[in-house]
Amino acid sequence: MHLRRSLALALAAVALTTTGCTQDRREPTDPVSQSPTPAQGPWPLTGLPGYPDASESQIVTVKVDNTASGQPQAGVGKADLVVQEMVEGGVTRLAAMYQSNYPKNVGPVRSMRASDIGIVLPTGGTLASSGGEQSTIAAIQAAGVPIEVEGDPGFSRATDRNAPYNLMLDVRALAATLPPGRPPGPYLPFGELPTDVSAKPAGSVTLSWPAAVSRFTYDPATELWTLEGPSDPSSYSFTNVLALMLPVEFAGGRDAAGTPIPTMVTEGRGRAMLATGGQLIEVQWQKPSATSPWTFTHVPKVGTTASAEPAPVPLQIPVGRTWMGLLPVDGGSVSRTKPSPNPSASP
Repeated sequence: MHLRRSLALALAAVALTTTGCTQDRREPTDPVSQSPTPAQGPWPLTGLPGYPDASESQIVTVKVDNTASGQPQAGVGKADLVVQEMVEGGVTRLAAMYQSNYPKNVGPVRSMRASDIGIVLPTGGTLASSGGEQSTIAAIQAAGVPIEVEGDPGFSRATDRNAPYNLMLDVRALAATLPPGRPPGPYLPFGELPTDVSAKPAGSVTLSWPAAVSRFTYDPATELWTLEGPSDPSSYSFTNVLALMLPVEFAGGRDAAGTPIPTMVTEGRGRAMLATGGQLIEVQWQKPSATSPWTFTHVPKVGTTASAEPAPVPLQIPVGRTWMGLLPVDGGSVSRTKPSPNPSASP
């Protein structure tokens, strides 16, 4: 089933046109001017520097299985940003986002959900999955999210895995066929963490869904949070772990086993927790519409402002790779453990 819209072909044709230019044959007086450094800005998914201003590479979001049956995962550790969302039965599925690099092997690729609309639309990019329930596909297409599924370029079945956990994606091959397109802006409000945040020290944080758990341990040496469990944990290390509490709706769709398919409501506002730099910070998330990026606020520590009861102020997310967990308001939770005492410290 090929769901790419005809507009993509038209845009690809336009991208192939070139314009001529003239060259000044005079010897330049400044040798440096012969090879100017291309202008660069922050990457939309990480906030890290090095994003070429002339780049028109799309963000590709791949739906990846996150159950024991789908292990080992491939390529998730190379994602710029990962969103973990709840699906039927209380288990979770990943939306792994790629732009700074396109891995040749990602998977196992699984089906899309209506929750993906609010996750993918702010990227301005493409959603790659194994397919989906018909009403889900219709809703995602109606929202304007470009879809790529099995049968489109880059998809293949691995011979060393059992179906349905054997669909893999060469993101590089798929991206080469996509029309050019820059993201509308940063996915998160990246910047410096304010000094007046009210935070608790954390050696580990645990995100819990009704039938799934993700535990991250903080390494002060690298200043990264590492996910426990993957066969290659070194690549599952992130600067930030964001946990957002979201309402859940059941729109009537059911999977092949007859289980109701939940939709996580990504628009609105609610509680969230940010784990970064060895501390856990309580914040609030806001997202006015499906196309809007996520924004956050926090309440400054008492005593850091003139007001006895400080009002919420915007919060920036430290630059780097981020793992976002979308947890249900009912049945989801976030917990922490305190950092272990430094064994070299004096008693």
